[in-house]
Amino acid sequence: MLPKIEKLIKALKADSESRSASAIDELVRLKEPSIIPELLPWLFEWTDAPTASAERAIKVLSAFGERPIIFTKLMRRLKSRKPDDRIAAAWALSHSPYRNALPALKIQSARDSNENAKVFAFHALKALAWAHPDMERKIVDILLPGAKSSKPGIRRAALECLSHLKDPRCGAAIAHAANDADPIIKALISSWKAQRGPQ
Repeated sequence: MLPKIEKLIKALKADSESRSASAIDELVRLKEPSIIPELLPWLFEWTDAPTASAERAIKVLSAFGERPIIFTKLMRRLKSRKPDDRIAAAWALSHSPYRNALPALKIQSARDSNENAKVFAFHALKALAWAHPDMERKIVDILLPGAKSSKPGIRRAALECLSHLKDPRCGAAIAHAANDADPIIKALISSWKAQRGPQ
């Protein structure tokens, strides 16, 4: 690896936001493939919340588009037995969507035993719908059951994601949840209606 690239990667972990931002910009501009295996592990070095290093790494890696080496790594972690791996992979996919990730995200959003993994899978699906509008209908099909979950956290995530999509069924699902007992969901719906304005 070139010394310049090594220096930029080191700068990504700098405490200085301006220094790390400059390093991100330069690495995105260069798109040097050798940095991919260096940055991929950073995506999984957190448990409760993404670290600054993970967030910086995904900004750089997402600039490469849908690269097989990145996709393969994310899919392997998405199917891991470790919840933290699945959560981190889904989080990464919410920032760097891959078209071929749909089947795995569908399974995770429906069957994962970890609530946080499901929530991040919903957000990854939302990002995928934004990146590939032709997939939105299939993605809404996956999100809609979440809006009826018995768990408030799952309902919140599903409804929040649906509120950002254009399929007519999204509005119907949100309207149906207007009487939800969860105060956060009520606030979400009020905000959504305010943004839409008079209909």
